[in-house]
Amino acid sequence: MPLTLEYLPWWQAGALFALLAAPILFLGMRSLNGLGPVRKWVAIGIRLAVLLLFILIIGGVRFQRTNKDLEVIVLRDISESTAQVRQYPGKTLQESLDEQLRKLSDPKNGKPVRDRMGVISFHSGALIDEMPKTAKLELQSRAIRGTGNGTDPAGAIQLALATFGKDAMHRMVLYWDGNQTAGDLDAAINAAAAQNVQIDVVPLEYNVQNEVLFDRLVAPTWKRENEPFTIDVILRSTNAAPVSGKLTVLHQNVAMAIGPNGEGSRTVTLEPGLNVERVRVPALEGGNIIHQFRATFEGEGVTVEGAGAATQPAGGAAAKAGGTAAATTSSKVDTLRKNRGYMILVIFIVAAILTPPDAVSQTCMALPMYALYECGILFAQFAQKSRAQAKHASDAT
Repeated sequence: MPLTLEYLPWWQAGALFALLAAPILFLGMRSLNGLGPVRKWVAIGIRLAVLLLFILIIGGVRFQRTNKDLEVIVLRDISESTAQVRQYPGKTLQESLDEQLRKLSDPKNGKPVRDRMGVISFHSGALIDEMPKTAKLELQSRAIRGTGNGTDPAGAIQLALATFGKDAMHRMVLYWDGNQTAGDLDAAINAAAAQNVQIDVVPLEYNVQNEVLFDRLVAPTWKRENEPFTIDVILRSTNAAPVSGKLTVLHQNVAMAIGPNGEGSRTVTLEPGLNVERVRVPALEGGNIIHQFRATFEGEGVTVEGAGAATQPAGGAAAKAGGTAAATTSSKVDTLRKNRGYMILVIFIVAAILTPPDAVSQTCMALPMYALYECGILFAQFAQKSRAQAKHASDAT
């Protein structure tokens, strides 16, 4: 069915129309007896048409276009951690994936002729290797990229969403080892779900033994000026016994004094599993500066590193408090805006009952009532904005 309702099922919309149309029809039959039969039914029909239109608006009427073609974008993890994968049929993992994708995209192997397939590869950044097309993938030319130092599947998902066309159903296939060191994956998945894009995950599995892996570096997203804080360096050891090594933390590419005597590194012992090393950062100066941190662990024959960042805004705590207050006070205005469709329906029903039996009088009465409603929203927004500014000023003092 090309027409769909987003907020109401069809039977509820029909029941609501019948419930509201009954008094309009009853009152119209009684109040329009002085008119001729044609004029009477035209006036009643116009009122019912207006009622039907507003019910469709409240129900979220949508024209749904059905597509039979499928567009698939393959997201391929090429980060350094995938070098640990050992089980693949070809010479290397990437060559094996290339051969598999060529077979899947070949119409001779059962792929529908009009379906399209493309490839995006990612490490710390995502680039398009081949645009979606109906023909067999060649995968001969690659995007020119620098050496990556992380894994950002969220960036690859966002790039795929921006690459999809509008004339087909959409789907993603994610070849990934499950290690994420950058990006907001939850936000990217929510964006894909909002567009009804399914993501199928093909895990790249491996078992690393006797290694130290950098899991993540946890730094505050922002801090006030001249306020010390702590960053957490999280390392994972797959060794069966404790492992010792030197931990170095760089701030803006300069080693921090984290040793007991002010040295640029300190010796730590990692137990099997996750290990959290907390590093205290002294007060930092300068507003609106992104402070970058990098941690390095050097053990016997192994070096791992990772990065993080903390933003230091000029406004400090007062800026955060003001933003929280503004977000809280805007909820009432949002409620008024969300219920705009219901109020329009109520206004026109009231106007249909109170006005003489013609659509022009009904509209002339309804428009000023709706204008007053919009003015109320504007005044409420202005009042709440003034209240938020006053609270901001009181918090700052």
